[in-house]
Formats: sequence, C-alpha cells, structure tokens
Amino acid sequence: MPCSVCGAASSYKCPNCRIPYCSVKCCTVHKQTCQSTLQSTQSTEDGELPKKENKKGESDDDDDGSESVLNLRQLEALGQSNELKEKLGNPHLRELLLKIEQVEKVASKQVLLDNLMNVPIFKEFTEHCLQISDGHQDGTN
Repeated sequence: MPCSVCGAASSYKCPNCRIPYCSVKCCTVHKQTCQSTLQSTQSTEDGELPKKENKKGESDDDDDGSESVLNLRQLEALGQSNELKEKLGNPHLRELLLKIEQVEKVASKQVLLDNLMNVPIFKEFTEHCLQISDGHQDGTN
C-alpha cells in the first residue's frame, strides 16, 4: 500500500487508525491529522487515555480495562512465531521491553516508544510483530 502522506511504498501502519506510512517523517505528519491520535491524546486527570469505541459505539476495552488492539488470531500467530521467540531471547530486547512495561504515564510511554524506534533491534522486533499480525507471515518461521 502507498504511504498516506507522500505516496511512496509503505512499511508501517498507524497503530491507531491503521493508515499506511513509510517513514518517521511521514508518521509525524500523519499524527498531526490522525483523528484516532487526536482523540487518544486527550488524557484524563489521572493520565489514562479515554476508551476508544468500535464501529458499533461500544468500548474496545477488555473487562480488565486494557485496550484491545489485536484479535485472538493475531495473538496466536505472534505466539506461534519461532523467529519472534528467538528475538525475545535477546537480553537487550528484553530489557527494552521491561522498560516500556515499567513506565506508568501514557505520554511518557509514547515518548519512550518513539525513541526506541531508533534502536535497530527494537525496530526489527516491532516490524516483525506487525508483519505477523497483518498476516504477511504464517507466524511459524
């Protein structure tokens, strides 16, 4: 699919609206106009994001309050990927993932994620996760 900003071949999709983009520069431009991003940056007093609604007007949050992003098929595909399991064996990647988990404020977590996209092993890991969840691989590589 072409990049929604510049028209070049895209390798990434917006995590909020799934619109394709090709680079960090185009992602930054897209974030300025992405309706999903604009809605999600309206934080509540406690720093949590408002609940997103699906097409039926129902909340996409699970019963435990966590936001649903991937469906069961996608989660299973991620869990079955031997290549992904191999990547998770890397101590440096595991340390980075733990840092993300330890950040409590949504805004701080987003800044950390943006910075981690400049770390090759993290970028490779996230791209591989996206490829599996988008169905470009069978998840058992």
